[in-house]
Amino acid sequence: MSKAEQHKADVQFMKECVISGVIKLIIEEYGLNIEDAMHRFYTSETFAKLDNEQTKLYTQSPLYLYDMLTREKSVEL
Repeated sequence: MSKAEQHKADVQFMKECVISGVIKLIIEEYGLNIEDAMHRFYTSETFAKLDNEQTKLYTQSPLYLYDMLTREKSVEL
């Protein structure tokens, strides 16, 4: 595996870890089922920013991203 491929795999793993943490927080805080929690996160501006590797938001904690999500005016959890 090349360094570029390894980097891409590492970033993807970090994103997946953060995403699962944020979804868990949504479920715990609002009592949503997993499908609704995933929908709320995946359709948010926060996820769009996380999905953009240039923001490097994948290096932040799930709690940091959850806070970003709850501050979005367009997202009503």
